[in-house]
Amino acid sequence: MSLSFTEKLGFLQEVAEFMEKNSDALKKAGFDAVARGKEQKTKNDTVAGANEKQESLKAQLHEQTKIVNNAMRDGYVTASGNLDAMAGVLSKDSETSKVLRRLRSKVRQASRQQSASDGITK
Repeated sequence: MSLSFTEKLGFLQEVAEFMEKNSDALKKAGFDAVARGKEQKTKNDTVAGANEKQESLKAQLHEQTKIVNNAMRDGYVTASGNLDAMAGVLSKDSETSKVLRRLRSKVRQASRQQSASDGITK
């Protein structure tokens, strides 16, 4: 089983703390804990900063998705109302009216196809 991001980050921090707390003993054993500890802390800070940015971007994406969905809903309702209004002023037998009915039909077919494919499990 692999470690979670949080567990890995904790590991990074614990290693850096261990080097700091035991630097004298490590130095006597030939391990430069000060230099390596600085390097580890820099890398830990890089990970933490990148993670903060990623979380911020996730939140922004979530909010932007709401904005896009609301704008699409508003645009669709307006387009549908305009189509209905145009159909109402045109003769049902006119070529222009037939084009409008085909537009509406395309949307309904696409909606049905999407609904059918949503029910399929892979």
